[in-house]
Amino acid sequence: MAVGYVLIAIYFISVVWVALDARKRDWSQRKRGAKTAAGQVIGVVLLWVVFFPAYLIQRRRVPLFAPKASAGPTGTKSCPDCAETVIDRALVCKHCGFRFDAAT
Repeated sequence: MAVGYVLIAIYFISVVWVALDARKRDWSQRKRGAKTAAGQVIGVVLLWVVFFPAYLIQRRRVPLFAPKASAGPTGTKSCPDCAETVIDRALVCKHCGFRFDAAT
């Protein structure tokens, strides 16, 4: 009886781990198989004996999502002409066309 509970616990823990791990990876680059994290999880839930070992093998070949590149400073300034908010690096107001000086 206790062995059954241990197997059920292993099943659920592995499904949760696959769900968390698959979300961190970029499955869109795969040529075959499930191309989403949800597809991987559904496969593991439905046929654990086949899909869990397959997931362990495939995950080594699938890269993690690359961190998003920072666009630099995200400060804003107010346009003196129309009072709309624009980013600090803007040379021209996108709302009214006001040209900022280099000193502004």
